[in-house]
Amino acid sequence: MKPAKILIVESNSFTLAETQRVLSSNYTVQTAMNVPDGLRLLQQSGPFQIVISELQLGDASGVSFLRDVMNASPASIRIALTAATTVAPLISAVNDAAVFQILTKPCPPEKLRQAVEGALRRHGEAVLERELVDRTLAGAITVLSEVLSAVDPMSFGRSMALRQNVRNLAKELELRSSWELEVAAMLCNVGLITIPASLITKWNSKVHLTAVEAEIVQRFPASGRTLIAKIPRLEKVADIVHYQNKNYDGTGFPADAVQGEQIPYGARVLKVLIDLAEIELRGIGRPEALTAMNNGQSRYDPKILQVAMRFFGYAPGNGNAVRRPVAIPVLAKELRTGYVLASNVETSDGKMLMATGFTITETLLARINNFGALSGLREPILVEKPA
Repeated sequence: MKPAKILIVESNSFTLAETQRVLSSNYTVQTAMNVPDGLRLLQQSGPFQIVISELQLGDASGVSFLRDVMNASPASIRIALTAATTVAPLISAVNDAAVFQILTKPCPPEKLRQAVEGALRRHGEAVLERELVDRTLAGAITVLSEVLSAVDPMSFGRSMALRQNVRNLAKELELRSSWELEVAAMLCNVGLITIPASLITKWNSKVHLTAVEAEIVQRFPASGRTLIAKIPRLEKVADIVHYQNKNYDGTGFPADAVQGEQIPYGARVLKVLIDLAEIELRGIGRPEALTAMNNGQSRYDPKILQVAMRFFGYAPGNGNAVRRPVAIPVLAKELRTGYVLASNVETSDGKMLMATGFTITETLLARINNFGALSGLREPILVEKPA
């Protein structure tokens, strides 16, 4: 096992050398004497399990530096060194930078070692907890997706296509992180599992709905929000799903006072992509669809719409189009987990099981095999194999 990595930021050369001497025999230690060098090492040489910083770094604030560490590397356990006799900076270190422990200078070597050992134990516990949460979160998302795929394959297929468009557009929007937006795209239709199957079929067929039916369908994002909000760390995703049909001018669902930039950013992105997909489903070409959306600008965040029009408006072959794997025909028995469907999976009598865009999981593969054994499947099936 590699020794733990520790970053020490201390403006006093003697204290820095002594702290490094005490710890370097058991750990990999890097040092800096100011905030810019500390941040550079954090970026270039991290991640560090532990960051030890003086609270007064010359003219700079150690609390501010530790807060930057917390934001840039939240898994790093933070320890503060201080010679301060006032309480204010200590309270600020705990409240603003979530410091694990505060050590007064000069710190006895044994006390320093004990603090580092305690911080490493806390780091290990945090890593295990985060891995557990991540696995639980991924499992919950998968289960919800597969439930939707069984209830309404067509809507799930649209969700998968939407997720890919979200992933592509996120790069154009220069989003630092798009995972919440991608999950929202995957789960944007999950509220449909609360709607009777007959009504979903009628809605997908674009048949005229009664006033009561239209209201039920309109409210499915609220049902989706209720389901998603029960999963830890998906609170923002739940809000994105809730506001996916909210127009930028404040009209649409939900009927509240939220408008403009008050609408979650991810919901504003989804609104553009969902409407583009809906218009294209009517048989309207992409250039005409984008023109129609541009004529209804009050419905969309103008900055997001402008980026989307630039991204999707290019002609094929100009380098902007996303290159996809070549679809190949396979028999049902040749399907494997990880394959992406490039055509619908249908029973021999024409019932659709899964729509284009599905990524085959073990659960979905079992479903295909069960239906194939009972009623047969239309073959071959077009798939895209993972690289």
